[in-house]
Amino acid sequence: MSRCKLFLLWISFALPFCLCPFVDFAAERPKKIVLVAGPITGHPKEAHEYEKNVILLKHLLDTSPDLQSEVRVEAHFKGWPDDPSTLDDADTIFLTSDGTDREEKNHPLYVGNHWQVIERQMKRGCGLVFF
Repeated sequence: MSRCKLFLLWISFALPFCLCPFVDFAAERPKKIVLVAGPITGHPKEAHEYEKNVILLKHLLDTSPDLQSEVRVEAHFKGWPDDPSTLDDADTIFLTSDGTDREEKNHPLYVGNHWQVIERQMKRGCGLVFF
């Protein structure tokens, strides 16, 4: 076999392996961010705008040119999602609400089994942000 043919044969086998890093074999799913606005408790109506914060943050993430097809954002209100199973595939949970400086029962995480649900999500690797 001539050197030219041997070289072409070698290139035909090696080239696909050289290009492998540039090929996306399995498209990654967009990162899921779940935004949760806590209820307003014990403060005047306009003192804390948790719902407006979440609406604005969702809009900013949804319309960011750098994040197109990179993130999927959900917004939930009143301190907890209507269907908590939406948290099962979340990559990040963002919770904004009052603290517990008044009554613990007013904090969304201390209602029912919410803390256990969050703990389970964190153990599987989900990020958690409090604001």
